[in-house]
Amino acid sequence: MPCVLVDYLEDASIELDVWPNCGRDSISKQDVVDAAMAGELMTPKTSRHRFSDHLPPIAVPLSRLILPALPDD
Repeated sequence: MPCVLVDYLEDASIELDVWPNCGRDSISKQDVVDAAMAGELMTPKTSRHRFSDHLPPIAVPLSRLILPALPDD
């Protein structure tokens, strides 16, 4: 799975807010991490993440995505 490694809790370019009418007034990144670590799913459309436009491009050919995963070294 193509991805970009970030420091979720410390990266100020990752903004977090709640969706309107989700039943919460606010949410923090720590709330999201705590729920994930406890295995608790949040209701869909609870958290809204916005990422900076400065993320590096990921160039992976579609033909590579259908192949089996590479073994870990």
